[in-house]
Formats: sequence, structure tokens, C-alpha cells
Amino acid sequence: MRTLARLVTGLVAVPLLLAGCAVPGLSGASSAPAASAPATTAAAGGSTQTKAEACDALSATMSTASDTLNSAVSEMGTDPAKAVAALQDFAGSLEGAIAAVNNPEVKAQGEKAVAAVKALVDALNATIQDPTKAADMAGSLSAFQTEMTAFATLCQG
Repeated sequence: MRTLARLVTGLVAVPLLLAGCAVPGLSGASSAPAASAPATTAAAGGSTQTKAEACDALSATMSTASDTLNSAVSEMGTDPAKAVAALQDFAGSLEGAIAAVNNPEVKAQGEKAVAAVKALVDALNATIQDPTKAADMAGSLSAFQTEMTAFATLCQG
């Protein structure tokens, strides 16, 4: 279990990445999207979100996800099953939020993030059952962090 706890400490950096995802949406949620939306949405007939609108729509989910992941990390050493449940909740919340996004670029990256968190949950479950699978856990954690970084970069750019 010590190996598992050490691997999961890498999740501590993830809430910071998620918080970064929420920042662009909150920084100008009341006026910036309305000012920038017409140029992009008018070209698409008004049916496609701008990147900023899509990121804004996901900002609340990402903010909540940060809390969920903090909870998962704190539970890892004492209750790995509870940590897995928290990560599964996060995956479900993110998946639901991504389903409502219609910006193709943000949706595609969001779907990659959902797949990465689901793979992380699977790897965590496998590592709980068999600690020799810790290397798979490390790889899944790295992939998850990569996708969340890419998501944050997309929404900040």
C-alpha cells in the first residue's frame, strides 16, 4: 500500500491543473464571452460554442473536481476504495459536462480527459487488488496529468 500512496501523491498536482482550467472561465464570465462570441458563432450559424464559452461552461465542474480530487488524495492512504469512488464521481461529472459542450476542439480534449481519468480509476482499482501493478498506475497517472494539462492549456489559450 505504501507504493500506492506514493504514486497517488502525484494527484496532488492535478487540483492545481484543474483550478487553472477554471480560471479562464471565471476571469471574464460576465462580459468577455458575450463580446467575443458573435464573431465565431455567427460564422457557424449560432449553433457552435466558442472555445471561451465551452471552457466557461466547464469551469464549475472543474472547480468542483478540484475538491473531489483533494478528497480522493486525502483518503488514499486510509480508504483506497473511497478514493476510487471519488475519482469515479469526478469522471461521471466531467463526462456529463463534456456531453453538453458543442465546441469540437474543447469537446475532443474533454473526451480525452474523461478517458484518462477512467483509465486512472481502472489502474487504481487494479493496484489496490495487486500492488505489483503499481507501474500501470504510474503510467495512467502520467497520462491523466498530461490530458488535464492539455485541457488547461486549451482553455487558457
